[in-house]
Amino acid sequence: MARASRLSWSWLFIVGCWGICVFASGCGGLSDDAQAGDKTAQAVGTVQVRAEDGVCKSLVDDRPVLEYRYPARGPKSYVSLLTTPSGVNVLRDSPPDHVHHHALMFAVGIDGVDYWAEGERCGIQVPEGDFQSVSERTNGHVSCRLSHTLRWQAPDGSAQLREKRTIELIQNPKAETATLVIWTSKLTVAEGRTQVELWGRPYFGLGLRFVESMDRNGKLFNSLGGTGVEETNNHRAPWCAYTAQADGKRVTVAVLDHPQNPRAPATWFTMDQPFAYISATLNLAGEKLVLTADKPIVLRYGVAVCDGALDAQGIQNLYSLFCEHVR
Repeated sequence: MARASRLSWSWLFIVGCWGICVFASGCGGLSDDAQAGDKTAQAVGTVQVRAEDGVCKSLVDDRPVLEYRYPARGPKSYVSLLTTPSGVNVLRDSPPDHVHHHALMFAVGIDGVDYWAEGERCGIQVPEGDFQSVSERTNGHVSCRLSHTLRWQAPDGSAQLREKRTIELIQNPKAETATLVIWTSKLTVAEGRTQVELWGRPYFGLGLRFVESMDRNGKLFNSLGGTGVEETNNHRAPWCAYTAQADGKRVTVAVLDHPQNPRAPATWFTMDQPFAYISATLNLAGEKLVLTADKPIVLRYGVAVCDGALDAQGIQNLYSLFCEHVR
């Protein structure tokens, strides 16, 4: 992991489409029992990765930091829990008002099939292949990689798209108050198809639903100086952030769009009533995107979860760190 070594991350957790990896000296991969649903655990110093029944948990010093869910029959694979360095979770999974809102998730429409909503007429994201782990310690820095491939499956059972997904969870001494997730999705047309058409509603993309306490008295702002829903929703910008109280503690969550993404900078969907929501989108509601078999696309996003109230300059520093890491 040359990049982790060069940037001197204090610890790094990677969730990817090719397997779960815990990088540490003398630590092996997850056993075949993990793929069968049996409970497993790996400890490397103060880091543990546990996989059971389609749920992978990362713990540091016995404290949950990230939880990733990959149910065998869908409908989505997603990050269900993500904490600040002090341990404050900011994500809410499947609330009663919108049960299809799965914390931190990615979904779009394909050829008329809706993968955002859930139901008999909607598509599902089905994990494919092995769910593995690899371990390594690089210059004293522990890294964990989770990996699998997702088949985007239409209601008739046919595959429309395949996704290779990578998520890196980083805590860096340069940004002690932030946990940074880097989400990468490589989208490829499924075998037997020459192309697919991506479509969407204004919120289709990488979306975040916050814990209930963050739905009140929060503040939205973006990299262009816009504030509130009026100046951030349906606006294009490199990043968009939200600060609020999470269970009595002030936190800031920023979503970062990589400058090399298709249609960058992202078009943002934001709302703060009756609940708070942020989604980084490709503006598929305004213009569909044709994906051909010979030209996969790669999407890279950052999600920074911070203790305290960060200002625009603080978010910009994290954005620069994100762009430095993802080249």
